[in-house]
Amino acid sequence: MSKNIHRESEDMELKNYLSHLKVNLVVAAYTHCPVYWRDIDYIPDYNKFYFICDGEGWLKIGEQEFYPKPGQLFFMPAGIKQSYSTISDDTFTKYWCHFTAKIGDVNIYNFIKFPFFIDVVNKKEITNLFLKLISYYDSKELTSPLYAQAILIELFARFIENVSIDNLCLYPSVSIK
Repeated sequence: MSKNIHRESEDMELKNYLSHLKVNLVVAAYTHCPVYWRDIDYIPDYNKFYFICDGEGWLKIGEQEFYPKPGQLFFMPAGIKQSYSTISDDTFTKYWCHFTAKIGDVNIYNFIKFPFFIDVVNKKEITNLFLKLISYYDSKELTSPLYAQAILIELFARFIENVSIDNLCLYPSVSIK
């Protein structure tokens, strides 16, 4: 029973953190990666979503290596050493974006730990969200940044809701107070 109470308390705290999340889109695009697509051991100050549509390649996030498959959505957090590269002539086609995601002045991954990727169940939905995100990124309309933020929040929510609750946990030493 005390385990359930602890889980409920942590769930409430997770909801509180997520309710304070602020995002800002840096760039969004759909790309067929060139064979020279590569960067090794760098630490970005922005987060990334990669939604893999086709092809193959390699990602390294922290010390974990991945060979993403079509239909997987990867989250690559700011402040963590990363690498990426092609592995053949059959390079990725992917929807992608760079963005900040902070609670207060702190990157979200410093508050909440979750897996780096999900297997997308509804690929059409995620594709449509990226298409809207790219459209708002490219738009000159006054309100386009607001719509882009809304779509980015929805993408983040879709990612989080597809992570098992057992794979979400709080870092105990960080507070938004």
